[in-house]
Amino acid sequence: MSPPSEGLADILTQAGLGVIGAGPDGMPVPQQGATHVCAAVLGSSDSVTQIRTNPELAAIPVILLGQGEQLATAVELGVEDVMDARVDQEVFLARLRPLLRLSTVLSETNLRCRTAARFGVTFGDRGSVATLGTPQVLVASANADRANAITDLVRDEATIEVEPDSYVAGDKLSSGNYDALVLVIDGEESGNRAMHLCSYVRRHPALYELPMLLVTEKFRFFDLADAYRTGANMVQAWPVDPTSFTMGLRLLVQRRHRLTEAREHIKATLALATADKLGTVYSRTFLDAHLETMGDRPASAIAFSVDNLADIRDRNGDDAADSLLRQVADWISGLVRVEDLPARLDDHQFCVLLRDADENQAKVVAERIMAVLGTTPMLLNPNDDAPVIPWLRYGQATQRQNDPPGRLIARAITEMH
Repeated sequence: MSPPSEGLADILTQAGLGVIGAGPDGMPVPQQGATHVCAAVLGSSDSVTQIRTNPELAAIPVILLGQGEQLATAVELGVEDVMDARVDQEVFLARLRPLLRLSTVLSETNLRCRTAARFGVTFGDRGSVATLGTPQVLVASANADRANAITDLVRDEATIEVEPDSYVAGDKLSSGNYDALVLVIDGEESGNRAMHLCSYVRRHPALYELPMLLVTEKFRFFDLADAYRTGANMVQAWPVDPTSFTMGLRLLVQRRHRLTEAREHIKATLALATADKLGTVYSRTFLDAHLETMGDRPASAIAFSVDNLADIRDRNGDDAADSLLRQVADWISGLVRVEDLPARLDDHQFCVLLRDADENQAKVVAERIMAVLGTTPMLLNPNDDAPVIPWLRYGQATQRQNDPPGRLIARAITEMH
């Protein structure tokens, strides 16, 4: 590996993450022994092109090594981030978190579309970077002069709205449709408010993927790694370099658009040919086929049983039972990530396949679904004045090495309690 990428690639390796680095000739070389690659750390535009033109690697997020002047190149190449090769390890790993999520989504997009193609559901080109319209950017800044300076910088790049109150900014984000948030910090108090707003955004179910760029005076008011762990995607020093700021903002918006594009492709794979008979979630046949497509990629599964479905079907009829099933399926789908796969196993059982999720993460998802569905009354028909609550059991399992397709789901069903 060439010296510029060696340090960051070593950090990824030590963290147990697959990586592609640049070889002596500058071309991409997979880490020895890596089964599933999560990121490429590259030092030249030629090596980036090699990744982007390889269908097997096109979904891998790419980190281009360099300084701010590399941002324009990164935007042109569709790279996900630019980092200094000398970056602190904690900062690097914190900045990597959203890229790992992007890696999972992009990988699942390719696999889900590949499985859907077996059912006759096909799409066009998925590899290109999304075409950007005019981004909508909210600038949270109590410092009017700095807010105006930033607005002047990107006036031709984006539609800017300035909000001096960080709490009001949070409300606007919740009700608006923004492509990025810029937070301007000019003191300790505004730094604390910015961190609170970052945390709020990352915990919000509708905002957690929003790109956030922090602007502050030489990172004086907080620990840089903490800022990234709290949710910032990029931090720049005031006064900002006009090119670095403009290109950095464009890079973050471009990354968001790529994620949004992938999400839409995943959603489109749920079609008549791939759905269960009620059309709400994927069929068991599709789930089994997708497990074959996935191979040994990391995943967990949660199986759910609606134990009072038979009684409802006997007492209220098939339409009422189907209504309950549709509502349960809708809730389950709404409580998981887009890269997770909800499916119907049989008449009264559902399953969620969780990509890149370990046992603890699966347990959190399972308990969230159980808590919501176990306390949500559901009407069986529009004229019903006696709603019911589904009686649920669940079991979970995590992929083991050399598991054959289907074994993961079978273990989750066995674990129901």
